[in-house]
Amino acid sequence: MRVVGLIVEYNPFHNGHAYHLNKSKEITNADFVIAIMSGNFLQRGTPALIDQWTRTVMALENGVDLVIQLPVYYSTSSAEYFANASIEILNNLGIVDSVCFGSECGNIELLTEISRILVNEPSELKCLIKDYLGKGLSFPKARSKALLDFFKNQNRYTNIDELEKVLDSPNNILGIEYIKALLKSKSSIKPHTITRQVTGYHDISIEKPIASATGIRDFLSNNEEIKPLQKNVPNNTFDIMSRFYNKSFPVFIDDFSEYLFYKLLSCTPTQLQSYLDVSEGLEDRIFKYSKECNKISTLIEKVKTKRFTYTRIQRALIHILLNIKKDDFQVLLNTDLIYYIKYLGFKKESQELLKNIKSNCTLPIISNTNKALGNLTSPALKMLEKDLYATHLYNLCVSQKFNTQLNSDLTQKFIIT
Repeated sequence: MRVVGLIVEYNPFHNGHAYHLNKSKEITNADFVIAIMSGNFLQRGTPALIDQWTRTVMALENGVDLVIQLPVYYSTSSAEYFANASIEILNNLGIVDSVCFGSECGNIELLTEISRILVNEPSELKCLIKDYLGKGLSFPKARSKALLDFFKNQNRYTNIDELEKVLDSPNNILGIEYIKALLKSKSSIKPHTITRQVTGYHDISIEKPIASATGIRDFLSNNEEIKPLQKNVPNNTFDIMSRFYNKSFPVFIDDFSEYLFYKLLSCTPTQLQSYLDVSEGLEDRIFKYSKECNKISTLIEKVKTKRFTYTRIQRALIHILLNIKKDDFQVLLNTDLIYYIKYLGFKKESQELLKNIKSNCTLPIISNTNKALGNLTSPALKMLEKDLYATHLYNLCVSQKFNTQLNSDLTQKFIIT
């Protein structure tokens, strides 16, 4: 039995995801596909367009055999922690042979070489990163420029222009973090990459059948119909979207503005510093400009600088909203990172896969959240409670926007198709 792991958001599931899924099975000769999927809040610091349970159905109906939730502590975190936690879940299942991710470059050898350098962290590279940080660059930009200088100085790669593009593309960066996590954990899981088709991550065009999730979300935020998206998503996904459009989706970051600004009213700059990703003066800018705005997107535009990127600020604000603090996050990092496996859904015909996981998995498997609340202890309990809180807040927003009540994680059973 061969198993491939995918690390996904499916926000929403589209034709590019279908291509990636099918190609992943093909190049790894996998019998089963496991998707590690973010819940209701995502890595760039946004709410999911569509709730986690509906996206689970999309995944299962399009070829995924088992969907496992990535805890919100990590699903909203930086690329490094997002990747570390996802790989840790795959490692602990004990049956995963390979992981396959999309990338702009499609060059697994180059991505692996970059990853090895970052894991080994030579002193020259450390100094270069420190120098660029001192010039006011954000950490991702500083690291990217330092790597370019390092490769030039070492004569390790002749096409520097190509390398610069590799280091400036979001899926390449995530891929590097996945490989780093595999190397650091001495994992037996083999990495594979598939070149992204047609569109880039930030391309907002929906003219071609394979459009980016960014493009689909942009269309939904600026239009009052979904019919033009029919060519961009599988038929079953479009059927699901049609069923729930303006009933429980689309959900956007600004839909949470009232909740966030109410919280910001009661916070001092010092208190803001306690939240994950709020540091280095960011708290002062958030505090100052929160008095002038009533939308999250407007606040981010006012707060951002060369050092504080849009995504970094968005992520910091979502951590304030979800009450995710640095101290709590550090406790998780200091111990086991992942404490349980939580199923969101699986296919009936995947019983062999589930049996093998049960025999080989090194962590508790949660299929009943109510029971888990009575059995877990901290920090595992705190991790689960944060996921429940995130879902409750998401559902509250959906209820206010659409007058639709979604099931909580305590009442929603995992999906079986």
